[in-house]
Amino acid sequence: GSTTLSKPFFCTGAIEGLSKEDVAAAKKHAASLLHGETTTLVVRNLPPSIESQELARTWLDSAGCEGKYNFFLYIPPKKRKADGGAARGGVGHGLAYAFVNFKTPESAKACIDSLDGTHAGVTGESVDAADGSGAVPALSVVVARIQGWQECWDHFRGIKDSGRLEPWVDSARARRSSPCKPGLQ
Repeated sequence: GSTTLSKPFFCTGAIEGLSKEDVAAAKKHAASLLHGETTTLVVRNLPPSIESQELARTWLDSAGCEGKYNFFLYIPPKKRKADGGAARGGVGHGLAYAFVNFKTPESAKACIDSLDGTHAGVTGESVDAADGSGAVPALSVVVARIQGWQECWDHFRGIKDSGRLEPWVDSARARRSSPCKPGLQ
């Protein structure tokens, strides 16, 4: 619905601490979806069972997005110190997210419409956190600040070059315009 299109990058409680520029950027990108310009999304609050880029892509493909995107980067949950008390993957531990660039604005909008605010595609998984701290939040699918395949590649090149994470890119797209290694996980 229309609330999805105007949803900012940040949770409601965090908006108060943002600069006017960040709020304006969030509104601009959310509004761009209405004009058919948005292709890059952030899928936040991935369930604890999704522990790798391969699993995340398999999950997204099974949620109806197979063949509709050309860039994917899974960001694992932040690790906490052992004395933090939260079990791996629990809400207190943090949740993974992914940057996804879709081939068309229509595919990006369809992803938001089908996944945002749901626990969609998570078969057999309880929505309760593994550490007993409460329910795992619903998926949050929002417009990314960076837009388009090339911006994704340029922005995340440093992560790739550091060897920490490896974006997946569509092989055909990579052959046309990038020196990256296609299809790596």
